[in-house]
Amino acid sequence: MIGATLVENARVLLEAQGRRPLVTFVAEDESETTLTRAEFFAGAANYAAALENAGIQSGDLVVLVMEQGHAVMQAFWGAILLGAIPSIFPFVNEKLDREHYFNSIRQLIGFEGVRAVITLEQFTDDLRETLAGAPVGAPT
Repeated sequence: MIGATLVENARVLLEAQGRRPLVTFVAEDESETTLTRAEFFAGAANYAAALENAGIQSGDLVVLVMEQGHAVMQAFWGAILLGAIPSIFPFVNEKLDREHYFNSIRQLIGFEGVRAVITLEQFTDDLRETLAGAPVGAPT
């Protein structure tokens, strides 16, 4: 049975094929992490609950400043499950000037009314200074 929304379709697949692999992430060192549909959406549900506990509601913009991998995708889907609007911000790297990078995030936050940022532990202090009153957190 096909659902009317992306979330409904994900739930249908989860119920029918929860134990089947959904995605395999390959790290720079070529190690692999494979998640089943059930594992992936359990992680996404944890992000949805954390966002909801932080006061995020349907329609709120949530920025993700995270490395590529399963955590950023689960956070993205967690926002979707809650009805929030996820936005993956390119991750800072050695090619980007750190000050310019955080200035760009500040501009995005100012223009778009970001309600929360999910990031890595090492960026939480920098981003808390950027966001006046919006929650900033790292995945646990």
